[in-house]
Amino acid sequence: RERYEQLSAEQAKHLHAETSRQVEKSREQLKDSEQALDEFVARLGAGLLELTSIGTASGGESELRKGLTSVSERLVPAQAELKERVAFFELLQKARAGPGEPIVVPSLFVRDSPALEQAARSLGETRLQMDIVASRNTPSHPEHQTMQDRLRRVEQSYRSELDRAIQAMQREIAAKTETVEYLTQQKDHYVQRLAELAGKYVEYDGLKEELRQRRAIVEEAEKRRSDAAHALLTAAQEVLLSTVDPPRSSPKPVSPQRKVNTIIGTVLGLLIGVGLAFLAREYSHTVRSEADLVGLADELVIVSVPKVRSPLRKVV
Repeated sequence: RERYEQLSAEQAKHLHAETSRQVEKSREQLKDSEQALDEFVARLGAGLLELTSIGTASGGESELRKGLTSVSERLVPAQAELKERVAFFELLQKARAGPGEPIVVPSLFVRDSPALEQAARSLGETRLQMDIVASRNTPSHPEHQTMQDRLRRVEQSYRSELDRAIQAMQREIAAKTETVEYLTQQKDHYVQRLAELAGKYVEYDGLKEELRQRRAIVEEAEKRRSDAAHALLTAAQEVLLSTVDPPRSSPKPVSPQRKVNTIIGTVLGLLIGVGLAFLAREYSHTVRSEADLVGLADELVIVSVPKVRSPLRKVV
């Protein structure tokens, strides 16, 4: 039992040392994980707020996603307006290069180009009147010549308004193009930033998860070390109490000095045997002397005892 208790104590001591090493190693790994997370946060800088907002926001409610949504809502109609103005600009250029037919101003641009729309309507009406006059009079007729002069003035006014409309449309197209380019750049910036932060968030979340696992490992290692320390203390107490118990041995004890014990036992046995023989011899002499004395005493008693007469019998 003592050997078993010693082995238990040694095993508990070894287990405590091993768990202590595991605690130290896990703490070093935890320190490395904390340092890696701190370095990542330092490199991220001001983007940490955006990163955490991406991780905590639900349904795209982060500031970056809000900005991207706002830019997209502005970009789509701006692109549509630019496309419409480019189409109208091409129509104006065709009208300017054509035979001078009055242009039909789209209803979308009537409000923006009232003078052009009025000039186009006047040109159409004047040409219609010219056709009526030409059908009734010869070219040399004063009314025909007057209407011809009026038509030239209306056509010249129309072409002037057409040139002004083309220049105004060029300016609007340039402004709309700049707006679309700016909004496109903003959208690309938001998309790129979100993509970068999405990649960084994966790394950031991985570092946080690793840190959480390292802390859990440290807690588990400390718990095992505490259990090992308790087991070591219990084993030490058992060894301490076992020294007070009486000695125990098996029915057939085995000693490392078996030969010495055999020799000593043999010598002691011989001595005891000789002693017993001597005592027996002395005892026999003593008994013989006592027997002689008893016989002599009996003889003396017999000689000294007087004879006793028998009593007289009464004669009847």
